[in-house]
Amino acid sequence: GMGCGKTGNEGQCTECGAGLRIYTDKPSRSGYGFTIANNRFETIGYNGIQTFGSQSTITTNVFLNNCFSKGDCGAINTFGNNNLASTYVYDIQILDNIILNTVGNSDGAAPSFHSLFGFGIYLDHYSRNIASRGNTIAYSTATGILYQNATGDIENNTVFQNGQSGGWYYQVTLTSASQAYKFNNNTLVSHTDHLRNLSLASLGQVSAADNNRY
Repeated sequence: GMGCGKTGNEGQCTECGAGLRIYTDKPSRSGYGFTIANNRFETIGYNGIQTFGSQSTITTNVFLNNCFSKGDCGAINTFGNNNLASTYVYDIQILDNIILNTVGNSDGAAPSFHSLFGFGIYLDHYSRNIASRGNTIAYSTATGILYQNATGDIENNTVFQNGQSGGWYYQVTLTSASQAYKFNNNTLVSHTDHLRNLSLASLGQVSAADNNRY
């Protein structure tokens, strides 16, 4: 997971090291409409699963010690394109997974990135209508569930003691361009200095929030 590009000169340092990397909605790559179930992703260099496609389900998998040699990644990661309306990444179900100890290794990084930087569920850059339900996410070094320029439902998750790198992190974070249509029946636990449960840029980012435990 330490290389940059497949030939060494492509400069794509974000590609190598993923456990399962699924490309965009192109027939030649079939990057949509899949189900990933009942697998164990252990000691993966980069993202455990990274997808750029749509209409898929990631369910009942176990993720342990992912992002073992790279940072700024997650056990489950999506990455869209252009904008929420035209993105390839939409209608994905992330259900009943167990995600533990996402490392986010930052060895050799610039000084401003020395803190460990691993997310449990990392929904990034125009990921639309992504449901995170019934997952257990604990001991990530950064945020447990991050919706970054992303939308969807966050329900029935147990998000416990993420933010282990010692910085100011949260169990669940929605950045300013994100929207949670439902935020219900979650249990968020932070009991270390500098940890918080929920980060929003504005109250309007959550359409409904019921029966959560903080």
